[in-house]
Amino acid sequence: MLLQRLPWAGVRIAVAAAVILDAKTLVPIHYGTMHHPPIYHETADIAARLEAAAANKIRVDMIGTAEILRL
Repeated sequence: MLLQRLPWAGVRIAVAAAVILDAKTLVPIHYGTMHHPPIYHETADIAARLEAAAANKIRVDMIGTAEILRL
């Protein structure tokens, strides 16, 4: 319920978790696929919010469906 009321919190938590785990890149998954109101409301403008939250902390790589990310 908290994340539903504070949509920006999920983005900040994702960035914080990636930083704590010492990840080199944050690769979001499932965005754009799970918007099912009233049960789940996807975070609006997820790419911009992630980039803002991750600035100077971690690289964010938004990949599309079936896109391959070479590590």
